[in-house]
Amino acid sequence: MSLRIVFMGTPDCARPSMEGLLERGHSLMVVCQPDRQRGRGRRVGQPPVKLCCDAHGLPLIQPHSVNTEEAHSLIAEFDPDLYCVVAFGQILKPDTLSIPRLGAINLHFSLLPRWRGAAPVEYAIWHGDAVTGVSTQFMVQALDAGDVIFQAEEPIRPTDTAGDLMERLSALGAEVLAETVRLIELGEARAEPQDPAGVTLAPRVKPEEGEIDWHADADSIARHIRAFNPRPGCHAQWADTSVKLWRAWPQDGEGEPGEVLAIEGDTLVLAAGQGAVALAEVQPEGRARQTGRDFANGRHLAPGHRLPAPHRSELRPAARQES
Repeated sequence: MSLRIVFMGTPDCARPSMEGLLERGHSLMVVCQPDRQRGRGRRVGQPPVKLCCDAHGLPLIQPHSVNTEEAHSLIAEFDPDLYCVVAFGQILKPDTLSIPRLGAINLHFSLLPRWRGAAPVEYAIWHGDAVTGVSTQFMVQALDAGDVIFQAEEPIRPTDTAGDLMERLSALGAEVLAETVRLIELGEARAEPQDPAGVTLAPRVKPEEGEIDWHADADSIARHIRAFNPRPGCHAQWADTSVKLWRAWPQDGEGEPGEVLAIEGDTLVLAAGQGAVALAEVQPEGRARQTGRDFANGRHLAPGHRLPAPHRSELRPAARQES
């Protein structure tokens, strides 16, 4: 038995889920965001889900809003049993949610109710969570507030960037979504309401939040850098150059925040408010990525040199509760 599913997703993390549903014999119509300009050259790029959809010959629409009458008409013609939504990027209104006979489910990359919102993977790393995971939920109008059907855990490794962790969660999520659809097919899906006391929010991270405060402790700084890799990237100012920081880890050390302590192996070691941070991969503005050592050599840095180290009120925002 197979279902007629409208799959809504846009970025690469949604692709494994779409392919997993195809492998299990379901009939898919795909909805993703429109093509958009990207990068410095502002070239128009196609979403990864669209490229995957083209490879499989699936019907596809790219509405600016899925909540329009035109989009509703196209979806209704497909006569869907179910929506499966994975990182789609648009809010579905009640009229849109009401079209499929079995409802709409969403795959979310956290263990709900923790980290509702657009950046659950980034916040899990940034806040030092030891474990995260994926959840499927029946969709409601409120953000990520639907009853949870199925969850699976994934440990966060000490060296994980957001990109590393998302790759594993995408594969895990594809399995969880497929199992959720199977349970719905059989009429065996059981859903539990989320505990309001456990809700925390993970809004989209902004480039300006990537500024590093060297007065923070080394563990927090390293997590910050890992959480913002691959996007939007953390950054620090050195003289007239903005430097993106892509890979770093904490280590022992003592000095004034932002002070160069050593150049060890391929790393540039800077003092933090507590401990030290070894910068392994950095990127000066307008340049390619390079090792911390290469950056230090190019700038003739030596122990005792110091980055500007203005205070930020918080390196890591509090885990906000939903109001």
